[in-house]
Amino acid sequence: MKRKTGIIIMLFLIFAPLFAKAQDPSFSQFYFNQLYYNPAFAGLSGGATASITHRILWPNLPGKFTTSKFSADLDMSNSPALGGIGIIAVTDIAGQGFLKTNTISIPVSVRLRDIEGKHIFQFGIKTSIIMKSVNWDRFVFSDQFDPVNGIVRPSDFSASAQSSITFPDFGAGVVYEYRNALYEGFPMKKWSIRIGAAAHHIFQPDYSFLGVTSKLPIKYVLHASGEFPLINNSGLIIAPAIIIERQPMRLGLKTLNIGTNALWRNFFMGGWFRTGNNVDALSFVAGLKFGSAARSYLSYSRDYTISKLMSGTGGSHEINLSYRVDEEFLYDIGFRTKRVHKAKMVPCTEF
Repeated sequence: MKRKTGIIIMLFLIFAPLFAKAQDPSFSQFYFNQLYYNPAFAGLSGGATASITHRILWPNLPGKFTTSKFSADLDMSNSPALGGIGIIAVTDIAGQGFLKTNTISIPVSVRLRDIEGKHIFQFGIKTSIIMKSVNWDRFVFSDQFDPVNGIVRPSDFSASAQSSITFPDFGAGVVYEYRNALYEGFPMKKWSIRIGAAAHHIFQPDYSFLGVTSKLPIKYVLHASGEFPLINNSGLIIAPAIIIERQPMRLGLKTLNIGTNALWRNFFMGGWFRTGNNVDALSFVAGLKFGSAARSYLSYSRDYTISKLMSGTGGSHEINLSYRVDEEFLYDIGFRTKRVHKAKMVPCTEF
């Protein structure tokens, strides 16, 4: 009985990554990966940003997921109607290299804003090239197992001649942001709110290796966030946020992540709660900020799975390095040829 149970667990670990990766990878530190979730964020920071994130999901399992992401974007609002342009590169490896996905995306946004620049509305589109590859030689199939002796037989499975596929993909999103640099509405200054929505894989491309139609389901994202200095203390900022992801499919993906970060001068930390599909987790993040007009963020987050079903997976580890510069800094180093009028400048957000 124990041997049969072990075989079932082994099969789950072998095949789970293959089926699960029909869903998109997700990041705990989504506030440093906003461009990944919504192309409308391109250029919204008002200057230039770059971010590198590395995530390991379920490290205690042989079929762990490893995701690395690089993104960068630049404010192009000096050009008529443009908001910004960026680039996103993601490498996702599942099941000890069984399945690998590389994605290159170019997000572009257009911007509408009022004269003072407090109300900003951006619409963005994302064009991507997705490259998937599978290593059939590393799979073990069910017909190779003997109930007593384990793996003793060759498989009758005939691997497809197609071990890699490449296809285009498209997404779109919208973001509304309000930035306030004065004492208006609240007894605080320099507060902001953001609300947005996005849809990925709009045309549901076929990602099958075996010649049968298998559509990549549309992923929907809703998010809201804000930054609020505490009353009479502009050095301490709280940044609550919520993000909801939904990707309909046979297994389905429904995720809600809610929490807040707190920034005190050069140090920040936060706590987050994620739930969805009966998998609940607590996430804690800590990091350092360096600089002001040109600033860097180095952060680490640890997810702890609290559901009994997945408590032995080891949660996840995620490290992020981000770099941001304000538009005035771009002028000072000669990248901008036209200085933004200071009366119209509104300080950009921290997260």
